[in-house]
Amino acid sequence: RGPLPAAVRTASERLLQQPVRLANVVNLGGNSSLGVGPYEYRTVGYLKASARDVAAQVEQLKSDLLVTEGVRPASWEAAVALHTAENGDFEEAGGTVSRLGVIGWSGFHAATPDNQRGAVRLGPLDDPVDRATSNVVIRLIVDPHWVRHRYFFHAWPNGGAL
Repeated sequence: RGPLPAAVRTASERLLQQPVRLANVVNLGGNSSLGVGPYEYRTVGYLKASARDVAAQVEQLKSDLLVTEGVRPASWEAAVALHTAENGDFEEAGGTVSRLGVIGWSGFHAATPDNQRGAVRLGPLDDPVDRATSNVVIRLIVDPHWVRHRYFFHAWPNGGAL
């Protein structure tokens, strides 16, 4: 009962098993197989994908940039391209929402890398904010269909297209 369960129920009905697009997906770091990216107001997507999933594309990028064990990237742009690819950071991703949950605002910030804390869009200043839902973030778990890096595209077998 109350606004929070109603908001979660509405979000579940609208989003579960639905295709979504995420922008600016950044890997959570370490050996994580999750990337985080903004979806809509107070909603963030966690993409179940990492650099391991695009290892062939990363190796091809290294080859294209003429980077080997003893040869570093020839430019800053090449170094950034390789770093983001090896980290599992993507400009855009698409997939299907498999789970949905709610996380407290402070919990979201504690578990999210500094460079992705802005992933939650708060909406226009004139939007009325419900006090019951203003301190939470809706978290989508997204099964990947495809990812787009600046220098490559990868689609999962049998993944749907968005």
